[in-house]
Amino acid sequence: MAEQKLNPRNMFGYGAGHFALGLTYTSLNLYLLYYYTDVLLIDPAVAGLIFMLPLIWDSITDPLMGMIATRTRSRFGSFRPYLLFGTPFLALSFVAMFAAPLLFPTAIVAASFAFHLLFRTLYTVVAIPYSSLMAVMTIDSRERGKLAGYKTSAGILAGLFTAALMLNLANWFNADDLQSGFLKVSMLYGLLAVIIMLITFVTSFELDFASNSGKTLSFGQTLTFLKKNYAFWLMCGGVLCGATGSSIGNKASVYYVSQNAGEPGWISAVLSSGLVAAAIASPLWSMSYRWLAKRTVWLIGAGGYTVLGGLAFLIGPTDIPTIILFRVLDGICLSAIVVTYWSMLPDTVEFGEFRSGARDDGVIFGINQFALKSATGIGVGLLGLGLGAAGYVAQQEQTETALTGIRALTFLGPMVGYGLSFLFIFFYPIDVKLHQRLVKALSRRKAKAVTATAS
Repeated sequence: MAEQKLNPRNMFGYGAGHFALGLTYTSLNLYLLYYYTDVLLIDPAVAGLIFMLPLIWDSITDPLMGMIATRTRSRFGSFRPYLLFGTPFLALSFVAMFAAPLLFPTAIVAASFAFHLLFRTLYTVVAIPYSSLMAVMTIDSRERGKLAGYKTSAGILAGLFTAALMLNLANWFNADDLQSGFLKVSMLYGLLAVIIMLITFVTSFELDFASNSGKTLSFGQTLTFLKKNYAFWLMCGGVLCGATGSSIGNKASVYYVSQNAGEPGWISAVLSSGLVAAAIASPLWSMSYRWLAKRTVWLIGAGGYTVLGGLAFLIGPTDIPTIILFRVLDGICLSAIVVTYWSMLPDTVEFGEFRSGARDDGVIFGINQFALKSATGIGVGLLGLGLGAAGYVAQQEQTETALTGIRALTFLGPMVGYGLSFLFIFFYPIDVKLHQRLVKALSRRKAKAVTATAS
């Protein structure tokens, strides 16, 4: 089985792709609900449904795209062509989400839903092949840990870039008309995403073992691969719960700072503070793999996030320094989970291959992408429904009930989500030694198959 050490050029180039994707998806995560409710004045419950309903479509397209990508054959490999040819269309769909009310002023809700669905589909086309590259650029678990560190740092930087600048840029472009301001920002971000993803395409590669020795997998083999890969399903459960809680908390923070703290001018700074902390902590968590198992690092992050959520709800901070302190601590805990997640996920490919005799990298990352998008959709949907149930009304003074609801969503959402994530990952079976044994066993198995075929 082919192995190759990754150089800094490969790692930096691969991480850059996550920055490109992060420019679009982090914008959706942090500001699109705010854009719907406070700029377009869409009812919060309806806005939440715009995020949730596409999950039905995602449940089909995400695993399907993973299977399609694995079976793609081209001179660029199985996954890299989608980075080159798919990103321009993804960028156009990102712009279209913010152009919807200008293009269809009499059907804003319907247009917002349609373009949101289009963006989610094209994001699938690019993001799943991009993530799948992690499993085929190297088979060494430690090298994957390093690659995950670059990817996580780039994603956090994209989040920081978006959290700190998007709203400010929208105001700078056109403070009197935020619809126009957000549209111009989306054009800028889309252009940057295309340019940066081109760097990823040029600096990445795919090892030979990714093609299953030239054989095309049957649908039945893929099902067996998934059925026997319980390590992957534990990870899916852990990330779905944790990311849902994080999605609720991050988006609710915009409302918490604006309404509970009464400091809307501090929204960007508060959101950015956690990302800065995460960016600083990510390399340190990657280094910790020398002494700690990946699973242990995840449990530390999830446990810490759970405790912080409960403590923050009890205190209910309304002064900016204390809010920022909690965001910083949250960011440190979150970075432990994110770095570890992207490092652990590719290892489940070999785990499933060993147990089933088949290898389908793409479907692993396709279902994983669906779990992440489900977390975003469920989180935003629950936030929208929660705001509606609490009586939140945009651009008006909020009732005590509404403020309590915002507080609960901001802090209890992450507490519950990461508490459940902790429980899932507690039972995760793979460590470095087990993965090394799996790789050696797979190499012996394939060598025997080659010998048998030759004879």
